[in-house]
Amino acid sequence: MTLLLSRTLISALLYFFLAQLGLQLAIPPGFASAIWPAAGLALALCLVWHPRILAGVFVGSVASNLFVVETIQIESILIALGIGVGCCLQAFVGYQLLNKLTINNKWILSPIRIRSFIIKAGPISCLVSASIGSLTLLASQQIEITAFSFTWLTWWIGDMLGCLFITPLLLIFFHKEKHQSKFKISQVVAPSVLIFSLVIIVFSFNKNDSIEKANQELVADNQKLALQFEKELERYLIYLRAFKGFYLGSNFVDSVEFNTYASNLIKSSDAIQTISWVPRVPRGKQEEFISQISAQHNRAIKISQLTNITTTQDLFPIAYCFSPRDGSEQYLGINVSSEKNRLETLTRAWRLNQVSLSKAVLSNDKLNQSHFYSGYLFTPLFLNSLNQERQNDNLIGFLVLEINYQRLFDNLIKTTFNPSQINHYSFTITAASGTKVYQLGDIPAANIKSSYSINKVGQQWSIDVTSKTIYLYNRKDWQSWSILVFGALITIMLQIFILWLTSNNNHIAKQVKVKTRSLSQAKSKAEQATLQKSYFLANMSHELRTPLNAIMGLADILKSSQLTEQQNEKINKISQASHTLLSLISDILDVTKIESGKIELELSPFSLTSSLNKINALFQEQMEKKGLSFKITYTEQNNHWFVGDSHRIEQILMNLCGNAIKFTEQGGISIIVEQSKYDAGKSLIQFRVVDTGIGIEQNRLKAIFDSFVQEDSSITRQYGGSGLGLSICRKLVTLMGSELTCDSKKGIGSRFCFELILPHADIVSTSEIDPVKEKAQAVKNLENKQVLIAEDNDINQQIIAYQMEALGAKLSLANNGQEAVNLVQSNKFDLILMDIQMPVLDGISATRQILELENGHSTPIIAMTANVSVQDKQACFEAGMQAHIGKPFDVVKLHQVLNKALGNNINKI
Repeated sequence: MTLLLSRTLISALLYFFLAQLGLQLAIPPGFASAIWPAAGLALALCLVWHPRILAGVFVGSVASNLFVVETIQIESILIALGIGVGCCLQAFVGYQLLNKLTINNKWILSPIRIRSFIIKAGPISCLVSASIGSLTLLASQQIEITAFSFTWLTWWIGDMLGCLFITPLLLIFFHKEKHQSKFKISQVVAPSVLIFSLVIIVFSFNKNDSIEKANQELVADNQKLALQFEKELERYLIYLRAFKGFYLGSNFVDSVEFNTYASNLIKSSDAIQTISWVPRVPRGKQEEFISQISAQHNRAIKISQLTNITTTQDLFPIAYCFSPRDGSEQYLGINVSSEKNRLETLTRAWRLNQVSLSKAVLSNDKLNQSHFYSGYLFTPLFLNSLNQERQNDNLIGFLVLEINYQRLFDNLIKTTFNPSQINHYSFTITAASGTKVYQLGDIPAANIKSSYSINKVGQQWSIDVTSKTIYLYNRKDWQSWSILVFGALITIMLQIFILWLTSNNNHIAKQVKVKTRSLSQAKSKAEQATLQKSYFLANMSHELRTPLNAIMGLADILKSSQLTEQQNEKINKISQASHTLLSLISDILDVTKIESGKIELELSPFSLTSSLNKINALFQEQMEKKGLSFKITYTEQNNHWFVGDSHRIEQILMNLCGNAIKFTEQGGISIIVEQSKYDAGKSLIQFRVVDTGIGIEQNRLKAIFDSFVQEDSSITRQYGGSGLGLSICRKLVTLMGSELTCDSKKGIGSRFCFELILPHADIVSTSEIDPVKEKAQAVKNLENKQVLIAEDNDINQQIIAYQMEALGAKLSLANNGQEAVNLVQSNKFDLILMDIQMPVLDGISATRQILELENGHSTPIIAMTANVSVQDKQACFEAGMQAHIGKPFDVVKLHQVLNKALGNNINKI
């Protein structure tokens, strides 16, 4: 008994939980769910624990249905009981159909039994709850007959999906020890769950989109209603202005003239309850007022009070009153200032000399014995209103227009919304005081609501429109329904296929899984290898620069010493080989940066003529030594100054020329540059590099632009090279928005072409760098100056120290960033040369700490590092460094940077 009670309680709790989950996927208005996992749970628990646990299923079903209603009433309890009976009866029918099939727990291994299970557990047994539940909702008038088929079909599909997914899963779980060697739950569940999850996602998005469209339509209608309300209030203000002009333009207006004018003015405004003339009557002239008004109306008029409130000075009784309906006489003589709300509105209108609207007042129509909320528009009239100059004594009275909010919003709703669909909504109008001045229809529990606020006549109004259940039913979401149906069919077919495949091909599935895992690992290793390659090349390019800086630096030091001619020749060859190696390292670094997308163009004004002269100076001597002709032809138009990355343009031309020199043994090389007008402020520059070298086979023209590729392996052996030059050129040209092409004939030569569209730049005054003057200036700036060198490599320390001592500087050395910080704490330096990658504390961190010290906040710090990427330079500048010198460094460049830094003429160089 204890076990049964425990299982019944567990069944109730599980059913309630899964029912709440299913309700999240309900198609609006929510009576039928897209998938109902609780149905599959009930069937599985019956098959495993016997139908005696259906009491728990019944309790869970009733509780889940009562949980979603706002107020529990007899009707909602009866509906929940009817649905609960349907759920239990469906689970019991499913138990009778499937008990014998699943009793030996081997049904999953037979395709025939799988098919029988799917048919009985899904389409057949699920007819029960869908039918009983839909009929219960229809009988309780929760749905209309037109919505019955939609509700029934959605309910049936939801239960069927729940049974076909949850029931097999739970049966396998409860009997997993009997399937351990033959079956794995994930093989059945994972693919179908994945597919159906996608279906649910699409369904949810579409359902939300449908609700959002319904909401947008409701918002549009609500805004239209608010606009009509604003227009109506504006119309009333026009009436009051017209009446005011009529009054001020007449010497005297009697009751007949008042009623005639009012009748003609407001005859088309059904929502105007009354329009009244309320004169200002001093307390000493009450009898005179009563006598005059009684005479005009041919009956005795008395001044009456609305409440016990009395004004201290004047009275404001209604002298004339017109109503489109009968009964206006009942208002005559009422002192409107005897009621707090109207007194406040009157006073505000008097003080501001403008129309003022009262708070909502609950009015009583004595003729029709009805109550409604009204608003009173008070318009003050002064003797000299035309010039807007008034004193309190100038007030002669008020025109008061009473608005019947009930009629007003009845009329507005009928003109804004389709009359046949008004019962689909609930309308609530709230005035500034928080008073609900209008209510039409019961406020439903539907989740589509539009609230709109307007500010008119100094008051804030809130217009709320809420859709009812019938609104959503009339907007049947067939698109979401179709997604659900077709998604369910696809998922069910997938489930059937996987069950059959699993039961017949368990061994094959295991083998496939093993192979798949191997392929996945291989793919992962391949991807990792690609990433490691890029990282390795970039890292090695950096690491190679450090010893290369030492080699080139030591070569420069040896050049300045006393050497024999033979020694000097060898040093020159070392230097030449070092520069070749540096060029190769730079190419490798460029390839890795291009492949990783980290290369950026540095745009600045440059002279194309200067760039071409630089290339001519660089290659002219090489050409002469090799016995080749070299010619640069530049067709210039007006201005040779452009905005672009001159370094990358020169790099492209130098690589193409270097390549041409390598493969040309006779004849010559030409660089042809043609400039033509492209657009206002821009020119089209065409570049052609033509050689008379060995040429390239036609079938190899595309391959030569790949990294590490040359025309064939014999070329590498004969001519050398890394195969990176052309690849870099093409990628740089592509980065500039153009294309590098090649025409070539074997044995005749090659022609490489590209074109760039460059904006014009203003002519910049330039001067050639004089190495001798730069060094002399550096000596002047650094002589006897205290310089700190932070460098962890001993050889590089010696090289930098040699160059700085040659300039007359007094040096201090730090082997890491922390030592540099410690030295600055106790010493004042005129300049700090900072490496970036150092042990203990790196150069970036050390720079930040030094700049916070009293001795270091104004000291120029220059990065001297092998980290040469754009990102590395930016990191140095952001840390507070003033300049960046890449390793291996050029001595002339070093002198130039030092002069700018110490002369405070530096801008992130």
